[in-house]
Amino acid sequence: MTDIRPTLFCTAACAVIASIVLVLPAGRARATEPEQKIVAVVNDEAISEGDLNGRIKLAMLAGNYPDKPEVRDKISAQVLRSLIDDQLRIQEAKRLKLTVDKEEVANELKQTAESNHQTLDQLKELLAKQGIPFSTLEKQTMAQAAWRKVIQKEIRRRIEVTDDEIEAAYSKMMANVDKKQYRVFEIFLAVDSPSDDERVRAFAANLEEQLQQGANFAKLAQQFSQAAGAAQGGDLGTVQDGELPDEIDKTIRDLPVGQVSAPIRTQSGYHIVLVRAKGDALAGDPALSEVHLKNVLIPFTKQPTKEDLPRLVEEAQKVGAGLPNCQAVDEKGKRDGLGGDLGKPGQMTKLSELPQGIAVAVASLQVNQISQPVPTNDGMMLFMVCARKDPPKREPPTKEQVGSQLYLERLDMQQQRYLSDLRSSGFVDVRV
Repeated sequence: MTDIRPTLFCTAACAVIASIVLVLPAGRARATEPEQKIVAVVNDEAISEGDLNGRIKLAMLAGNYPDKPEVRDKISAQVLRSLIDDQLRIQEAKRLKLTVDKEEVANELKQTAESNHQTLDQLKELLAKQGIPFSTLEKQTMAQAAWRKVIQKEIRRRIEVTDDEIEAAYSKMMANVDKKQYRVFEIFLAVDSPSDDERVRAFAANLEEQLQQGANFAKLAQQFSQAAGAAQGGDLGTVQDGELPDEIDKTIRDLPVGQVSAPIRTQSGYHIVLVRAKGDALAGDPALSEVHLKNVLIPFTKQPTKEDLPRLVEEAQKVGAGLPNCQAVDEKGKRDGLGGDLGKPGQMTKLSELPQGIAVAVASLQVNQISQPVPTNDGMMLFMVCARKDPPKREPPTKEQVGSQLYLERLDMQQQRYLSDLRSSGFVDVRV
């Protein structure tokens, strides 16, 4: 279920660069530069090899992929699919005579940089160092901005949620109010025809592999997910048991906090999910919990390989098992100088302000509980909670909130169908 927030289709990741004309042409089929190989034609507009290469580099940077030919081969088909979808989005906005003003362009580009803790110039410099034309990011984010406007004009007005539907959903939610809730993130890859299934399944498996090796989930969702929440890094918000399709619901129930699922096949495609937190349905927002942490470092004697990690994790777990409380962590720190307070002594820190890996590791820990090992560049880190303050419980949802959630769910479903219809009714010629 999608979180209720007015910025569902307006985020810092959606940058735009045109004020009057919505299309930054990837190159029309009739007017492509002769030295630019055409890799696909979408209706009457072409996507060049340069466009594809720039987008592949952007995806590799966002997902922390190694820059190797075999990696490029694995992701190129899905990246091209994303480029084709973006072109369809832009073309539909143009057909509907939708434009984006210049002020929106400037604000969103600035917010995109700030969300990465950079200035716009620093973001441009980063892309340039990676050999990525800034126009690649501009074209991608323009498509997102154009699609928001299409959704606003053409899809929102089609969606209706009746009072009876709200009443039924509200009654079901209140009956389940004592169930567990989950903070869930998702990457969704659509399968539009049976012939696409193997390609999408293989790409989903490749994404899972990258995520297991430490790739950033939110950035990969922004690059590849085809759900409406992609711009928010795949954030589905807080859901309860029974609210998602059965295949996904069962997975998140069993999935440990902080772990990424294997690809899940549903009727519409493949889903990869990540559970950030679990708790009681009316528990306060776990991101607002405050903790005081102590840490222990078990240093690497040499740079480990992927095959070394299970053994190193097991060894770190044995160290953690011998530390029953925070006093023991302090004593170990005094002995070997590799443990102690994380931050100032006694300082409480919100989970939302901690690095993602640490926040996930300690989110469900109580006082004097040790975390699972967290790999770092220098060694395995263990964290112990020495003080904890959780936010007060929340009030049950109102009928208005339940109605908004139903509306957003249907909005997401309808925008996926709309894009699928554009694919099936348009002319798409893939030449690679």
